[in-house]
Amino acid sequence: MKSIISAVAILLLIAQFSGIESLLISNILTTYVHSLSNIVEYITTDVEVVSNFLESRNEDRINGLLEDKVLITHFVTSGENLNSILNKYNPDEDISDLRDVAVFYNPDAISSDYSIIANTYIIVPASNN
Repeated sequence: MKSIISAVAILLLIAQFSGIESLLISNILTTYVHSLSNIVEYITTDVEVVSNFLESRNEDRINGLLEDKVLITHFVTSGENLNSILNKYNPDEDISDLRDVAVFYNPDAISSDYSIIANTYIIVPASNN
């Protein structure tokens, strides 16, 4: 990571040139950052060992969040959102991590921005009280 930061710093120093040199260095940096992003995405999704490791860590995290919870089925009516549903079953609790649990158990019904499809059943964590 230090070498990447050093390389970027050197390129930024060189980028003080005007005109074509500056544009060329800007294009090189943009391409480099885009390539790194593609490499990380490829490794985390298509390299089986890495994706399995990340999935198992996510499952461990979810299981840890469910230690004092039960899973229940909830019918989503029109106008409900994920926050209101989670607050209903987990009053006075921080629901930020519970959203991830709901998405984990309902990948087809809850989108990554936590939108819910109405008139479907979802599995949500609830306090075990």
